[in-house]
Amino acid sequence: DIGFSVQPDQKSIRFGLSAIKNLGEGPVKVILQNRQEKQFNSLEDFCARVDLSQVNRLKIDSLSKVGAFDSMGYSRASCLDFIEKLFQYNQELKKYHSKLETYCKRMDRWKEREDEIKNSSKKKSLKKPENPTEPSAPIQEQLIEIPNSEIFQTERELLGFFLSGHPLNLIDTKLLTLSQILKAPEKQRGPFVAIIATIKESTTKSSKKKMAFLTIEDQSSKIEAVVFTKTFEKIGHKLKTGVPFAISAKVTKTVSDNGEGELYKATVLDVEPIQTASSTQTHHNLTIPINSQIVGLLEKLVENNSKTDQRASLIFKTKYGATIRSTSTIYFKPNIQL
Repeated sequence: DIGFSVQPDQKSIRFGLSAIKNLGEGPVKVILQNRQEKQFNSLEDFCARVDLSQVNRLKIDSLSKVGAFDSMGYSRASCLDFIEKLFQYNQELKKYHSKLETYCKRMDRWKEREDEIKNSSKKKSLKKPENPTEPSAPIQEQLIEIPNSEIFQTERELLGFFLSGHPLNLIDTKLLTLSQILKAPEKQRGPFVAIIATIKESTTKSSKKKMAFLTIEDQSSKIEAVVFTKTFEKIGHKLKTGVPFAISAKVTKTVSDNGEGELYKATVLDVEPIQTASSTQTHHNLTIPINSQIVGLLEKLVENNSKTDQRASLIFKTKYGATIRSTSTIYFKPNIQL
């Protein structure tokens, strides 16, 4: 759909495609019109049917990055790779047709000259033109998925919120969360785990030194924070959005301007990035036959990886490719017969 819609039977809200950054209502209408005629069965089918002058590469990239093609059996990394190759192929195809047109004209001139020579003409023979090689159309291949941390951050940038998961789900720490800190007594408000959602740097009028205003959040809470000049000199280079931090801050509670609720603010004293599983990402490759025990094997493989950034690529002996995500979802290539 173009906009938001409520699905009462499923007790859910359908997120409209026009809300995806870089897309716009016009391209969405083009997509929906084609989908009404027939469902898209692959990314290749999608690119072949929509008008690529209206739904350009940037828009298809954005769709891929938020998971619009996840149900088609390929990883997002695979989709982005295929899109790049497809648009490169289209450019090469245009050059090929231009060269082919030139070739045909030169070939006509060459044939005319050969006929003239056969008719006792003293003109010299022309060099026979070479037929240009037509480029080969790309084939989508299954690739190991993009790290979860990158997927989460990209979804946040394009949708305005985390969809597949949250960066804080990728860490294992004994520190309290922001939500827990806000519920704790003021004297117990030590370092806590959160991400920085926004950073707004500013320069003071008096000292001309930099400071920053932050929005700090976890999965359920959000507060505004300030980094004063002296602290900014020490930690300014560490500040980055979407990354899990251990944050030391003085958190205070005040009454909101309308007097109807509580308002929390924080003065940041220090931050330290927390290492996530993405920095120690590993890949596993297996070659196994398809049998009745495959489901149990796959469940064991990802059982302990639900909060990590690890990926496992599965290649069946029957040549059916698959990528197993840490969510235990298995993606098969289209058109396989099991």
